[in-house]
Amino acid sequence: MSVGSTSRRLSVARVVAGITAATSLMAVTGVSASAAPVTKLQQSWGTNGRVLSILADGGKVYVAGNFTSVTSADGSSTLPIENVARFDVATKTFDSSWRPNPNGVVTSLALSGGDVYLGGDFSSVAGTPRTDLAAVDATTGAVESWAPKATGGLVQAIGVGGNHVYVGGNFTSLGGGARSYLGRVELSNGQLDTGWTPTPSARVRTLVVAGTRVYVGGDFATVNGSSAGKSIASISTGA
Repeated sequence: MSVGSTSRRLSVARVVAGITAATSLMAVTGVSASAAPVTKLQQSWGTNGRVLSILADGGKVYVAGNFTSVTSADGSSTLPIENVARFDVATKTFDSSWRPNPNGVVTSLALSGGDVYLGGDFSSVAGTPRTDLAAVDATTGAVESWAPKATGGLVQAIGVGGNHVYVGGNFTSLGGGARSYLGRVELSNGQLDTGWTPTPSARVRTLVVAGTRVYVGGDFATVNGSSAGKSIASISTGA
């Protein structure tokens, strides 16, 4: 077993196999309640490439990135899977039946209404044409009809809020309309929401939707022409 493969399995194990089981030292005789917790790492499944996004949903963990296989903790089992995989937390097993197999890197994941939304740099999912954005059934992995396109650059961040999917990255068009770096599309049909028009000056690398705000981070120096939004900004979800 190589050092690199061991390292990759350990990185995935942080989430899949109990991740960081913090053990309190308060139960140890003579140790004060203010003592720092002990972190115990349990080795589990790994990938043969980078992991860029992790999404937990109940007893399932979805892992995305740039890989072509997963390997069991003891190294005895290696199974092909492309760029997104699902694990069961309770049994610590890889779900080989869930196989969207996007043909390129997946950088970001989001979950809504029984679907997992994928963002990245790919042109097909399960053999179905999709350009950098796709939705797959969270249970079966089947590709949904939702099919907006992001072109001119890759998608690096995705989040769901209300009736919209928020998308960040290095693209120049989104959902059938001109939009650079940040935009949102309809959850129902994938069309660009032309009424929501923030204008970061450069790439958006990460985003979080929280209530009536979208928090974004990236390479930009301004948002909507204001230097107050340098590298990180809070934007209203209203029009």
